Amino acid sequence: MGALDTAAQEVIVAYGESSSSWAASTINTWLGVIAGVLVLANGWRIVRDDKKEESQKIKDVAMMSVAAVIVVGVVMLFITNKYGGATGHVGDIAN
Repeated sequence: MGALDTAAQEVIVAYGESSSSWAASTINTWLGVIAGVLVLANGWRIVRDDKKEESQKIKDVAMMSVAAVIVVGVVMLFITNKYGGATGHVGDIAN
């Protein structure tokens, strides 16, 4: 009979996700929430600045938002590629 390879298996958690995939999605969710709060707080600070013109405020908030989306997006892709693979999913090990 064949040997059971337990080293390559992961713990299956809710809804058929592997534990690392669940952790990756949880980390990405909280990373998005934290980044959103930081962007809103910094945007509020920029908008409340009376020394800048309105057009400059809009440019600053837009550039900050674009930069935040790019940085957070790259980090989320890295986390998903590193920890959110298909290993351990019920559909991948069922057959």
